[in-house]
Amino acid sequence: MNRRYEPPRHKPRGWGEELSRRQHNASLSHSLRLTDSDDATAY
Repeated sequence: MNRRYEPPRHKPRGWGEELSRRQHNASLSHSLRLTDSDDATAY
């Protein structure tokens, strides 16, 4: 299993939508986590 992961050739409908949503959620939660840590250090 030393092959690099390759996404499937046939992507289901709306996969790009799901991918962008996941990336958006990840960045959103990341920024929220950063602000939370800042608040914790502030108090």
